Amino acid sequence: FYLSQFYNINKQEKDIQLDFFETNVQNVIRRVHARKSELGFVYISKRSMSAFRQLIKSKGLEYHELTKAPLYLFVGKNSPLYRKKSVNETALKDIKLIQYHEKQFSLYNHLGHIKEDVIYNGENMSISYTNSDSF
Repeated sequence: FYLSQFYNINKQEKDIQLDFFETNVQNVIRRVHARKSELGFVYISKRSMSAFRQLIKSKGLEYHELTKAPLYLFVGKNSPLYRKKSVNETALKDIKLIQYHEKQFSLYNHLGHIKEDVIYNGENMSISYTNSDSF
């Protein structure tokens, strides 16, 4: 959404080059810090916000919150959760989760707090990590 807004506002500018790619939070921070990217968009949970702010401050970067957004679970058409409007922690018990490879800001670090305040112990959860957006 924000990227398309930025493009629409600036599409008349001749000096704008827009490159888009998806990566994990650490790589966004690394690219902006190394000036390979001028800006980066990230989702940071409430639980990770303190560590995130400390990290970007140590890199001399700034963080500007654009909006608060809930965490979403994306499921495929063949998933038993596909038509559900919401999912509780019991429904997540046997789900297979796939996400970008993250270290510090990984969902894996939040298995006890998946919906920020909902407790889930993740006993039977299977998690796969990828560095590709083609899953």
